[in-house]
Amino acid sequence: MTFGRVLPGRSELLSAMAIALALTLIGVTAAIAGNMSFQSGGGQWGSGATFSFVIVGAGNVESATVTAMFDGTAPALCQNKGGKVAPGQNPITVAAAGSALFPFDSNGRAEGTTDEVFPSFASPLPTAREAGCPNGNWAVIGPDASRVSWTSVHAVAVDDENNTAEIFLICTTFTRSNGTTFGECVEVSG
Repeated sequence: MTFGRVLPGRSELLSAMAIALALTLIGVTAAIAGNMSFQSGGGQWGSGATFSFVIVGAGNVESATVTAMFDGTAPALCQNKGGKVAPGQNPITVAAAGSALFPFDSNGRAEGTTDEVFPSFASPLPTAREAGCPNGNWAVIGPDASRVSWTSVHAVAVDDENNTAEIFLICTTFTRSNGTTFGECVEVSG
């Protein structure tokens, strides 16, 4: 008994070649478009907070805008009618955001550090009572940036073709002997 090989007809060969070509083009397009992601990210602060990062896999785009959004708490600065300033006793929610444009190198990699950002309260400002000011005759004038406790950072990169990458960080606060704070933020492992 002889076993013969059945060869596909011309239409089957053309269909197989078309599928192979389409899959190849899809792979090439994906390689050109890149798969941008944060390779690493971290944050730190003394007085102002910064976000440092490395982005890889950008493909053929030239740059990305990186926006880092910090969330945390800080005491309010309270001021009386005589101009005296004192910290409030209650931590109030604060936020800050910084954004900058960073170029990619020829390997589709970008790294950088955002400019320093400082905490701000959402509008409207907290009341003297909410902030824990000495009494209702005091006014809240802003957050105490030297005593901020950042809790998290969410950073988003958007490249020239609107591809995005994001990273989430959790922050740890340390307090100096004079009561001022500093800290660092590290990536949340998935």
